[in-house]
Amino acid sequence: MASVREARALWAHQLHASLLNTIGAAIVQSQVCEQAVRSSLPSSVDEVVRLGQILRVLEDATRALLSGRAEPPRDLAHEVRARAQEFAHAHPDVEIRLSIQGGGTSLSRRVRAGTGIILAEALANAGRHAAPTAIDVHLTLEHGSLLLRVRDDGCGFDDAARAPGGLGLAIMREWAEALGGRLVVSSVRGRGTQVTLHAPLKQSDAHR
Repeated sequence: MASVREARALWAHQLHASLLNTIGAAIVQSQVCEQAVRSSLPSSVDEVVRLGQILRVLEDATRALLSGRAEPPRDLAHEVRARAQEFAHAHPDVEIRLSIQGGGTSLSRRVRAGTGIILAEALANAGRHAAPTAIDVHLTLEHGSLLLRVRDDGCGFDDAARAPGGLGLAIMREWAEALGGRLVVSSVRGRGTQVTLHAPLKQSDAHR
């Protein structure tokens, strides 16, 4: 049952991160193109070229998803750094402060993948909903467990039960459960949001 839940959460993440985000970017860019053409702006051609680039990214992501092509395996520290760098490249106006403590432990693929996906979704939610200027990412590996904190300085919200994020938040909760861990989202309006994952490094049979 855990493997079915994990597979569902993985596909949801791939569709959410790889396809839906790019489709959203293409829709926004098509609107920019329309406005540029209607206004006869000199930048019209450049905007259309940009739309073509986004559509090629979408095509590549779709082909990779259909072919089941996987990235080379990475250790957890590398995974966390890579996810943070991917977000930083896409959001150059947001400062990413990364801290990693501990390590040296052989971790399962599930732990690496699940933690990376939760981090990616937490960053994506912050980028979409919080308008942050900085995000702190802190990973600690010690005493047989991992602790991941992602804290932004964005707009925050009042009620964690109505936390923005929708599919992204559901994906994070699915993966936390698959890892036998716990996900906590806390926020104060005007003072930012923190996503915390606490999970065991050694997976029990129920979470294999």
